[in-house]
This record gives sequence, structure tokens and C-alpha cells, in this order.
Amino acid sequence: MTAAVALRASSPRFTLFRESRREARYPARLLATWIHAEGTRPLWIREVSFSGFAAESEAPLRLRHLVRGWLVLPTTGQRFEFHAMAVHRLDDGREGRPAYGMMLFALDREARALWARMVQHVRGDVGA
Repeated sequence: MTAAVALRASSPRFTLFRESRREARYPARLLATWIHAEGTRPLWIREVSFSGFAAESEAPLRLRHLVRGWLVLPTTGQRFEFHAMAVHRLDDGREGRPAYGMMLFALDREARALWARMVQHVRGDVGA
């Protein structure tokens, strides 16, 4: 005889599983530029994490495709170039713009450290 186990949202096991799937995300308001074949378009970043960001776009992004872009880091004023993959579609953002969860790819050690310091700054860590 087998028993089915239903996990409720309030269940500690469900919470641990849900929290282990995603990093903490922190609200941010950053403007990035998405570079594509026809030119550039804005990406409005609304949340950041140590492995990526959530952003709104004026045009749909294709899931599982790399996007090349850049932004100016608020912590240093440096231009930060990135490759990110749209890994999931989020709810529509402001003004009905599509929103996506983006995972950063192929960052070297220096770029990853710059991103991490920026996330720490957004998170409110002292001295970041």
C-alpha cells in the first residue's frame, strides 16, 4: 500500500524545496541595453540576484536563447557587458511589457565579482 503525500505551501518541506530552487532576489531599478540583429533595445531590470535578473522588454525574447547586452553599474559607474539567457517568462510588467527571468552566462572572475558587489549594494550590505 502506498500513500500519496501532499505538500501544502505552509509545509516546512515545501518551503525548503521552494527556497532551494531559487536564490533570493532584490528589487532594483536599472536600465540595460539589449543588443540584437536590428540594433539595440532597452531592458528594464526590476530585480537582481547573484546569478541573474528579472527584466521587462519592449519586445518579446525567445526562451532558451542568449541575449547580449550591457548596463552601467550604479556602484562603480563601469559599463558591464553580459550574456544572459531568458529562462522563464514572468508576469507582464508595467505598461504590459513582457517580463523574463534572465540567467547570466560566461562571466569571468572579474565580471562575476563586479556583479556580486552590485547585488550586495542593492541588498543593502554595508561597504559593498
